[in-house]
Amino acid sequence: MDNPIRLTAEQVYDRLLNIDKIKTAEGRIRFYLGGVDIIVRQKDVVGNIIQEWLEGWLRKNNVDFDCNQNTQMPPDIFLNPEDHTVDLLEVKAFNRQASPGFDIADFKAYAREILNAPYMLHTKYIIFGYKMSNDGIVTIQDLWLKNVWEICRAMDRWALNVQYKNKVIHKIRPAAWYSNRGNFPLFQSLEHYLSAIEETLFGYPDTHDLSTGWRRKMATAYENHYGKQELNKHKDNSRGRKRERARKARKRINEIVRGIIPSKLKVLICKNPSKEAFEHPDFHKDIADDWLIFSAYEFDAGNDKKVIISNDSGIYIIAQQFGLNSIEIPDKYLVPFELTDEEIQIKGLQKRLAEYESALPKVSLSFDKGISHLNLLKLICQTLRSGFLSIKMN
Repeated sequence: MDNPIRLTAEQVYDRLLNIDKIKTAEGRIRFYLGGVDIIVRQKDVVGNIIQEWLEGWLRKNNVDFDCNQNTQMPPDIFLNPEDHTVDLLEVKAFNRQASPGFDIADFKAYAREILNAPYMLHTKYIIFGYKMSNDGIVTIQDLWLKNVWEICRAMDRWALNVQYKNKVIHKIRPAAWYSNRGNFPLFQSLEHYLSAIEETLFGYPDTHDLSTGWRRKMATAYENHYGKQELNKHKDNSRGRKRERARKARKRINEIVRGIIPSKLKVLICKNPSKEAFEHPDFHKDIADDWLIFSAYEFDAGNDKKVIISNDSGIYIIAQQFGLNSIEIPDKYLVPFELTDEEIQIKGLQKRLAEYESALPKVSLSFDKGISHLNLLKLICQTLRSGFLSIKMN
């Protein structure tokens, strides 16, 4: 290509949607062999065709890119041929009249691969929701650009939605991210997504060994590639609200320790992890959970049983590895979240909208004696005799 241009995933998405108006275009898939030319009407082939079409679109628009030779792992396309760790694009497509039928990746292989290539976690997924008519006309009904955690969720059996058949986990499967229906919400952050992978690794017998130290390896690999600042940026999006809730909990604990609030239990304070803990290969000083685990692990409870109480499912996994018991706190015992400024603004707008709606006049129609309906007599016209018509016509 002469003087190729560089586009990011966001720019590719914007051009398709707003410049090429992809949602107004129509297409057909034709197959020619031995002098026979047909229009393909099989919907299950459209997904692979769209990926090849997008590569053709990039060439037509003189966009520089490389294709990934490893077709089993994301991304499909490297939008920066000089650096295969940035501007990663995965192409997915599904029949918009059905649920998403594509896979994210093989579960076990993916869990291993992201340890070696943490930048894979920031692959952008461009997703085509297509429709094919009975005549084989293909149209794009919807187009999305998503992070992987924005299209994934949990399931009944596992912390991560996977293809599970005959007691074997195969592929990571997507959620219906465009719908509000369903029992499991989408993951809200990269941190949630990785925690779900770790929990599934731990609970699945074939990957239980792989789960040992996986979280620390993942954190180390991510920090080595991006740096600590980027690692913190992708922590839980609700961290500010959690911090405020933790502040209230600390205040209450402080009042209990000082005797302001009476307690039925004796309260002792664990010390921070020792110097020996900092040298432990499984201790990561930048992970808050490790401070909690090692503090409990080193605490001398005598003959009493040590139990960690938390509402973080990730704590349970790590505690098990150190022989500690963990109990998840029921939601009813948690300090409620305070509303964010954005939520307060939304509630205020909703209240104002309700006031405007209630202020609008309610039009009603009534008839004599206040009834809301009117009965009318139906006039029935009899059909004229054909003889009469013939006389008139003559």
